[in-house]
Amino acid sequence: MIRWAALRARRGNATLWGFAIATVALATALVGVFRAYQAVTWDLIHERDLQVAFLSAARLREELARYGSELATVTRRPEIYGGSTAERRAGLADAAPQLSVFDGGVVLLDPLGRVQATQPARPERYGEDWSSREYFRSQIVSPRTTLSDITEDDAPARAPAVAVSVPMTDADGAFGGVLIGFFRIGESGASALYASIARLRMGQRVHTYVVDSRRDIIYDSAFNAAGAPLAGPGPEGLGDLTRAGTLRTRDTAGNDILVAFAPVPGTRWALVIEDDWTLLTAPVARYRQVMLGLLVLGIAVPLSGLAWTVLRQRGGRGAGVAVRGGTDAVSALHRVVNAAQMPMLPGWSLAIHQQAGGRRPRDFCDYRFLPDGRLALVACRLPADEASAVRTMTLVRAGLRAAARHGWGPAEAAAEVDAMVAADVGAEPAVACLWLELDPPTGRARLVNAGYNPPRLVLDDGMVDLPAGGGALGAAAGAGPAAHDLELLPGQCLVCHSLPVDELGGEGGHVLDAACAAFQHRDESAQYRLDDLVEMLRARPDHPTAEAAGYQVLLVARATAAPSGAGA
Repeated sequence: MIRWAALRARRGNATLWGFAIATVALATALVGVFRAYQAVTWDLIHERDLQVAFLSAARLREELARYGSELATVTRRPEIYGGSTAERRAGLADAAPQLSVFDGGVVLLDPLGRVQATQPARPERYGEDWSSREYFRSQIVSPRTTLSDITEDDAPARAPAVAVSVPMTDADGAFGGVLIGFFRIGESGASALYASIARLRMGQRVHTYVVDSRRDIIYDSAFNAAGAPLAGPGPEGLGDLTRAGTLRTRDTAGNDILVAFAPVPGTRWALVIEDDWTLLTAPVARYRQVMLGLLVLGIAVPLSGLAWTVLRQRGGRGAGVAVRGGTDAVSALHRVVNAAQMPMLPGWSLAIHQQAGGRRPRDFCDYRFLPDGRLALVACRLPADEASAVRTMTLVRAGLRAAARHGWGPAEAAAEVDAMVAADVGAEPAVACLWLELDPPTGRARLVNAGYNPPRLVLDDGMVDLPAGGGALGAAAGAGPAAHDLELLPGQCLVCHSLPVDELGGEGGHVLDAACAAFQHRDESAQYRLDDLVEMLRARPDHPTAEAAGYQVLLVARATAAPSGAGA
């Protein structure tokens, strides 16, 4: 009897230790899920603010281009580009209503860089030699609209100002001088420049700055620091403002902020946006508290059921609950790391459709803006038996973002991810991956295909299947990824998909061929074209793409007309 009691006690202790180990393992898993959720959320917030800064800087450039057009219109007057000194002064006075937007005045320089006329008239400044000014010398080397840093002595009123300059040519195209318009700095009440920045409507931010190449503040949303150097722990810690980026830091008052910055295209200026980190994370704070509560419950519930488990010895039921919970966690994390929608690009249209299949995700898509304005896209297809789908997707996602951070090309990024996947999941299963690096202004693109379906280029007069991909990522042997350069012209569309192409044929014609043929000579957005393709797939009686594995289709279409303000 004593030996039987000791055996039962020993079995009870073993069960107790087993539950303790299981509880620690579960708590570790929950902490890992919580930390992964928090890291992904913070990353998405950084990415959103970076995209806001990048797009706002591009819109600011379009606003500033209008002032160069105003000056260029005046330079085309005959008395301005071909008249005598007296005629130029009279012509500049006649154009005073048109030039009234320049609250710091207007200056006309002759071909030698001397002040020839001003508006309003400042006779005491006539004849001054401005040939050493950057905005005069730059027009001789490369004639175009330029914007200067803050200057204090050049404006007719001798007040701090920034200059917009345009070259002036005569009827034969010979250089005839430079026309310069000045905006005064710190004049918030009547400044057309400040009104143009305010029209961007960037929302309720802590602070918004526009700074020149010396980091002197041209515009401050609080209207109390214009002309002063950009100061404070946050801005001082910023890196090179000629490249877009984000930084989480603290301001001079000790508040936790997120700083996003981007260069203004075509200028030496930069846009800096400060956001309150507490306000940025407020929408997800509730979910964070819920996950913390689940973490506590994940530890408390197993401990409270320990006595019942020792008596009943039914650990299998608890394990079943853990497996179901783990599957739900995989699906939730897949929704977080996967791009829910494509970015908006002027002159372009991007759309993605993902057909869910089964409980285990297989398809993944993500994008990243590069510092020079190009867009990097990645689409992946995992094997059906991949047990660590989210982990592999995270590796591919990290590779894309490392490539964007280090300036790697798609081939180098694919090679890096190939090594990471092979080291993590081994030779099998392999991951099919398609990298697309797109330059929006030119339409040039570079594709690197590693075992993914061949993309299809839809032209006005037909379709072209791009070369098939090489070996998949993580494969032990085989051909490497296949690279291909192309240029998307206005009206053309690129279709990237993980559809089971071999199942889409038949006597009625190829469904994918029919859907792509319907894209030709159409100006609809990529989303409308994608909706039509999906409807055609679903209209098939057998609908082979409704398999448990699911599929994804990514459309990249270039608009038939260039975006307004391009090249300004």
